[in-house]
Amino acid sequence: MADTTSAGDYRITITKSEKYRVARDGNPDNILGRTAGCRRLMYNRMLNATKTRTNKKGKYTWNTPNYPAFLDKENENETYLLEVPKQVYAQAFVDLQRAHQNHANNPRRYGTPKYASKNRRESFRLCNTNIGGKHAEGDIRWLDSSHLRIPKIVAIHVIRHRNPPAGAIIKNVTFSMSASGKWFVSVCYSYEISGITPAPITKNLKGIGLDYSSQHLLIDNQGRTADQLIIELAAAAHNGNLNGTPRYKHWYRENESLIARRARELARKRDSFASKDGVPVQSKNYWRAKATLARRKEEVANRRRDFLEKLSTLVADAYDFVCVEHLSMKQIARRSKGRGGYKLGKSTCDNGWGAFVGMLRRKLLERGKYLVRVSRFFPSTQLCHVCGHRFRGAGKLALSDRVFSCPVCGCVVDRDLNAACNILVEGTRILFSQSSRGFAFPGLVWDGRELGREQARSGSVALDFCVVCWWVCCFSSFLVKLAFFVVFG
Repeated sequence: MADTTSAGDYRITITKSEKYRVARDGNPDNILGRTAGCRRLMYNRMLNATKTRTNKKGKYTWNTPNYPAFLDKENENETYLLEVPKQVYAQAFVDLQRAHQNHANNPRRYGTPKYASKNRRESFRLCNTNIGGKHAEGDIRWLDSSHLRIPKIVAIHVIRHRNPPAGAIIKNVTFSMSASGKWFVSVCYSYEISGITPAPITKNLKGIGLDYSSQHLLIDNQGRTADQLIIELAAAAHNGNLNGTPRYKHWYRENESLIARRARELARKRDSFASKDGVPVQSKNYWRAKATLARRKEEVANRRRDFLEKLSTLVADAYDFVCVEHLSMKQIARRSKGRGGYKLGKSTCDNGWGAFVGMLRRKLLERGKYLVRVSRFFPSTQLCHVCGHRFRGAGKLALSDRVFSCPVCGCVVDRDLNAACNILVEGTRILFSQSSRGFAFPGLVWDGRELGREQARSGSVALDFCVVCWWVCCFSSFLVKLAFFVVFG
């Protein structure tokens, strides 16, 4: 998300997307649906003409002709293909190349590219061109507060619920249709944030430790659940006014019986049937039932996203740094206990912890604050936050043990509360240690052992110097041992 940072004068270039609903007036289904269909046709033609080869060493190569080879301007039956912006076809070519590259890099994870189907998610993407030309905003720009100009397409009426940031430039737009038949446009902005002073890393920083909980989404270092936390922060931010503050629920489990009923109704219907002439006729009841089921699932997802967005905003406004544990949600959501899972898939996916951490990271970065990620191997649940005693070996706490009882100091506390306190202590240590080494930039702060590409990009010079020094020390130690062995045998 962040491209460049500067520690002295805090300037950061952010690439951020805003998703808007396309209004129903102007018949957008006909215009956008035709464009998506042309993109799908061109993608399938390029895939069909692709020549692939795997040599004896297992190296996968391919050769795909670009879209101009399939545009015949003299063919009167395909004039509709020329009415679509060429950027749509160019991005389809880029998507196909990326699919082949993913399969070449990791064939076990990514299979060979498949043909696009109209039964899947309809979408197409356009990149903005001619930025700084006749129009400074480029070919894709806002005509007013609710109309988006697209080349070769009429101005699209968009329900813009949030204005773009000041000085933002549109990089690309992606139109997509949901399963319920609604069209959305995702506008990718690029803009620079400056004039914000990063929170100085001192002992006066206000921090919070969050531990993941399947039952309550999270437990903080004061024992508050997600529901209690959002109520307390909203009351403090809005002078006790809690209007519009959502409450935490298990959204999918609340609507599970209704979703199952709608799914059974859909299963009893057929998508088409043969008429007297033998021509298949689309079943309106089938598509109506399918749209009803999709709207119910979409409502559940929207309610979850609304809660996570508002909670993350309140937390980012109230605290200078937030400490979370780097968990493998895929491992937790596994259904089979034999493969190391915990059979918590439904609760894990219903909570949306990964999306919540991503929202926290983005909002803390924009405010010049810090998200500290603690290693998943840190024994937060096995340590006593009072005396530091650690359970080891056969005496380790199991997942079913919900109360932490320390045999040394006699502390008896909830398991998740104890883990949240330990996460806050470890996160504070990581933040101050990375600050002393020059790696603590606003946004995501990792442990030095898990320093990734994004953090390395922010402090590439210091990181390269440290890596070179480490290799020099190792090589020097090796030479000393070798000389000692040669001299003294």
